[in-house]
Amino acid sequence: MGATAQSERGTAPRTALTHAGLAAVVASLLLLGLLALSPRFTELSDYRVQPETVQVLPHDGIRPTRRKRAGEREYNLVSARQMPRDQGRQYLLLSTLERAPSEPEIVFVPMVGGSATLYMNGVRLAEDQGAGPHIAGLSNRYISAAIPLESYQPGINRLTIRLDPDRSAAGLPAIYRLDDPSYAERMPALTTLRASRTTRAEWAVIAGGTLLLIVAVVGLFLKSRTRIYIALGSIGACLLLQRVLAATALERSPAFELGAAGVLYLCLAGALLVLRGRGELQQRPILSGLWAAALLSVFASMLLLLPVAKPPLWNAFAMISLLGVLPGALAIGFAALGHDRTQYARIQQELARTITDQQDIIAAQQRAIEEGLMAKGRLEERQRLTRDIHDGIGGHLLSMLVRVRGGDMSELEIESDLEFGLNDLRLIVDSMDHSDQTLKAALVTFRARAAAQLRAAGITLVWNQSDALPDTLFGPAAILDIYRLLQEALTNAIRHAQCKRVEITITRQDDALLFEVADDGVGLPDGDAPRAGQGLRSMTYRARKLGGTLDISGAPGAGTTVCVTLPLTPDDGPGSS
Repeated sequence: MGATAQSERGTAPRTALTHAGLAAVVASLLLLGLLALSPRFTELSDYRVQPETVQVLPHDGIRPTRRKRAGEREYNLVSARQMPRDQGRQYLLLSTLERAPSEPEIVFVPMVGGSATLYMNGVRLAEDQGAGPHIAGLSNRYISAAIPLESYQPGINRLTIRLDPDRSAAGLPAIYRLDDPSYAERMPALTTLRASRTTRAEWAVIAGGTLLLIVAVVGLFLKSRTRIYIALGSIGACLLLQRVLAATALERSPAFELGAAGVLYLCLAGALLVLRGRGELQQRPILSGLWAAALLSVFASMLLLLPVAKPPLWNAFAMISLLGVLPGALAIGFAALGHDRTQYARIQQELARTITDQQDIIAAQQRAIEEGLMAKGRLEERQRLTRDIHDGIGGHLLSMLVRVRGGDMSELEIESDLEFGLNDLRLIVDSMDHSDQTLKAALVTFRARAAAQLRAAGITLVWNQSDALPDTLFGPAAILDIYRLLQEALTNAIRHAQCKRVEITITRQDDALLFEVADDGVGLPDGDAPRAGQGLRSMTYRARKLGGTLDISGAPGAGTTVCVTLPLTPDDGPGSS
């Protein structure tokens, strides 16, 4: 254990150094690539005018040029940074010529902070020109002009550049005087090259900023790492705002433009520092290197805002340096999206598996419930058959057995009772065979069986059935219970009423069905309700089960009427489900 821990402690520093080394290589390669994209005028370095040879004076903008007053402070290109930004300036370069040059001289000023005019010996020769897009807080103006030979004079020559109030605080940091005629043709091309590269960099920044916003929106939709995607969205928004601010620079004050640009770059640096907190950066040297290059690029853009002598083509440097933010931010964004998309897909798969498992559990529970219902139905069916056999043929056979053993039954009576039991058994079977039919179809079968049973007992059946009966399918339980109610009433009439006629009436009244079984037999003694035996209790139970009521009435010698009232459900039948 001790050796393993010591080995791990020794491996960790080596891994960190390897990671840092690879990250440094990636950052260096990216920065070198950005430097290669920036246009350079290195061949002009021999022609740069020394800053201390340039006399800088305040200028009121009324006269084209002016001379130094007695006792007036004199500035040069370096000390001119101390002058107020909202003050016009005059840059004067004196030279002594013994004779006029044979070739025109070229004056090149890579950057000026405001509107500028070039004079030679008091003669106006050229004005500043625009170099395309620029970065917020900096200027994109320059001067490139060839001085005509007739503008020179023997002796002292005065090259003057008048600069209006400096809106971008860029000043005029460098002047180049070239006596090589070849530059007269090359300078416009070089300037155009600088402008075109700056324009391409501008569009790349706009496209990259928009893409970062899209990545941020998609990442926020995944709801995984909100802090990271907000940082990426902030970087994209800052890049786009920087371009908007640069495009509207002429409508704003220099202080506002510089301040807003500084805030944007600070926000860019802060967002990059937030991205550094991602765990993946600790493990991926490429992402770490791109992140480091992005941070250095932001700092480079910020340094170009400072009021110091700026290098030539500073605006192109500033714009292209912003490109260094995009590879790191986009790489981190797409890495985060890829990781989160994979995690999102994994979560979806786990959720789908969970749903499938839950569906399997629900299906198993449903099968168990169905099996339980089927078992309950079988149990209820057994209980019903038991009750039917007990109430009907069972009691009848037991009565026959007692009477046969006592010698109280003749062969004719035994035959009659056996036929009665057989008919009762047929009714039970019919109730089972036709339990899935409509009420009308079930009653047709019952009517035929009842008529045969009554005819065998010498009793006439009168059947009255309304045409308004519901045509819907009753539930099996309801059909069976209706069968048994009518069967029990019919059995009681045959066995106890001593009647010659039984009338069965089935009608519908509003939301109820009425079943009446009336006979013309001996009726009830003293008109009292019959004693509640097993048969009567069974009929009462079935009527209540169907949600109805049972009423038995009669008078001595006037017959007995059994009335069952069953309410109709909205589906036109009790127990229809």
